[in-house]
Amino acid sequence: MMFNMYALKDKKAGSFIGQIMLYDNDEVAKRGLYEMYKTTCDKSPHSPLASYPADFELYRIGYFDTYTGEIDTDVNFICSANAFYCEV
Repeated sequence: MMFNMYALKDKKAGSFIGQIMLYDNDEVAKRGLYEMYKTTCDKSPHSPLASYPADFELYRIGYFDTYTGEIDTDVNFICSANAFYCEV
């Protein structure tokens, strides 16, 4: 099975942070970021993600084939955590 790989980028740090996330597609990945942002705002309202959502961006960084173990890279911007700022 083929999954898309995603990672958060901290614009201020200039690097990707945290763990790589696997999702079926970009829309499901956006929903995952929204849930992460919402949970962070609820439980850690003073954390960097909750306090500075415009500093964090979601990228599709490639593809992972679960049958072969092969990884292909292809880095594409998906959205900023700031897109959810008004929804929480």
